[in-house]
Amino acid sequence: SSLTTTAPSRSGSLVSRRRSSLGSALEIRDSFRVALQTSPTGIVVTDHDGTILFVNAELERIFGYAKDALLGQPMDALVPDTVGELHAAVRDGFAASPAARPLGAGRELMGRRKDGSLVAIEAGLTPMKEGSNLLIVASIVDISDRLQIEAGRRAALEDQLAFERLLAQFSLQCINLPDDQVPAAIKQVLARIGEWLGLDRCSFFRLAPDDTIFAPLVWTAPGIPGVEGPLPARTMFPWALDELLAGRTVSFSDRDEIPDECDRAGFTEIGSRAAVYVPLAVDNRVAGAVG
Repeated sequence: SSLTTTAPSRSGSLVSRRRSSLGSALEIRDSFRVALQTSPTGIVVTDHDGTILFVNAELERIFGYAKDALLGQPMDALVPDTVGELHAAVRDGFAASPAARPLGAGRELMGRRKDGSLVAIEAGLTPMKEGSNLLIVASIVDISDRLQIEAGRRAALEDQLAFERLLAQFSLQCINLPDDQVPAAIKQVLARIGEWLGLDRCSFFRLAPDDTIFAPLVWTAPGIPGVEGPLPARTMFPWALDELLAGRTVSFSDRDEIPDECDRAGFTEIGSRAAVYVPLAVDNRVAGAVG
């Protein structure tokens, strides 16, 4: 079988002449062709001046084209207009010194889809010699999802660092505050945290020696009920209390994730459908939590 099929006309006669001259060169074993076609990496094969001779299914998916719309077209169809001249220079340089190499090392590389949108990619070039004919095999990977995940991780890290800075600033502020002004300062910080993270409720509480939550300080969004103390943590939240006393963060996105029936009932009673509680320690002893 052959890498080429009937191509749409960018220049019908030009493609026909190339097909005629490269006919025997483009004949490859079925196993190799199947490997290219089923590769999870996008594959496009061009001649030395960038005319597309073969694309596989993954390449079609990445760029939104059907195969027949690409065969015989210039590789520039997949390249943003802003880098067209650079791409031509890279192709000429590769033809002059063909060797396997990554494309666009050290810079962001973008491809252009059929609808004109851009897609972040990684690409590599490999020469394939068939007689006197140089073919260029480009392997292309869509890295959009990877970049989105990395951006999410960076944003999460930035949020964590900002949260830690906020707590550090609050700690320094409280050192110089009279005792009767500390509760109001805590509520201001809770409000900043709640509004910043888009929460319904944000609270700070201390634990008494008998594990009672007394005088919790609570900020709530408009229309959200608060929480009144004291609350018998050992009775209402035995699992959560043990986790916090062990220095572990307590979190659940749904009450069904809570392993203890008493805790589920307790969190239902105070109106918490999902929550995160971070233990706060004084002299290496957990004295309360914020969440």
